[in-house]
Amino acid sequence: MSDRYYEPEDDNSDDFLEERIAELMNTKEYDPSLVHHLSEAISESNADDQETIQDHITNKAWDKLGMKLFCMSHAYMEKYAEQQAIHEYNQGLLHD
Repeated sequence: MSDRYYEPEDDNSDDFLEERIAELMNTKEYDPSLVHHLSEAISESNADDQETIQDHITNKAWDKLGMKLFCMSHAYMEKYAEQQAIHEYNQGLLHD
């Protein structure tokens, strides 16, 4: 018996979290395309993002501006979805 090898159970918490984050991002509560989420993301932007936004406006690169704003909003809302998923996982709501 002493020569047996202990194999820990697979930790599939990342799978549960990624799946839940994707689910949350498809709800209105975490939808990055909603104007109030977009404006919140913009208001929380860092100096580099603000400079990039200003450059796109100055250069009238409206397509780049739109993509930048949406990406910022998506990242911002994904952060909150991740926090919610972690909370749910820790509460035992995402386990098998």
